[in-house]
Amino acid sequence: MLLVLFEQISWFKEDRNPQGAIVRKNYLRPVMIKKMPIINQNDEIYIWRLSFIQHNNEIYEERTFKTVVEEKGLFLLDKFGIPNIEIIKEDESYRIKWFDDGKGNIRRRGGNEDFLKKGKKLAGVPNTLNETVFVMENGKSGFVRWNNRFSSYHGQWYEQYQTYFVNTDSFDEKVFLREYDYNYQQLADLF
Repeated sequence: MLLVLFEQISWFKEDRNPQGAIVRKNYLRPVMIKKMPIINQNDEIYIWRLSFIQHNNEIYEERTFKTVVEEKGLFLLDKFGIPNIEIIKEDESYRIKWFDDGKGNIRRRGGNEDFLKKGKKLAGVPNTLNETVFVMENGKSGFVRWNNRFSSYHGQWYEQYQTYFVNTDSFDEKVFLREYDYNYQQLADLF
């Protein structure tokens, strides 16, 4: 079974300063999990989501728990508010993929491993970073870190994401407090 801890922190342009960075530094780290999942079947992923919003020196937090069921070999996480990540089940392993969904103002360019694969959602799409970041065998763990800048009529805001993955047969509240086997980062310069 795959356990996922997704953390997101958002802040506005006025909090983009050294003091604001110090406040944010205390967040986006693995935490103990207090809500135990009810394990039904192996074709599910269990997701804990922590969302933080910074306003001046205050951080507001929201926690949710979700179960994602496989749909045609894929686990689609974007409908649960987790952008840029796709998970594909392969026997007892999980292929973790990162792609640039184009939603932020930072456009990442690179290789698209699905460019020539008919039927894939990014088939034929050039200049898109779409790659496997790691394949999670049983007992392995990894994390992915990335960021984005957004703008609208109301101003600019920034978001940073960290997602921790653990492929395990057992669960305890300290499952995410560990040394990780894999590390993947897509941190852009948010000037």
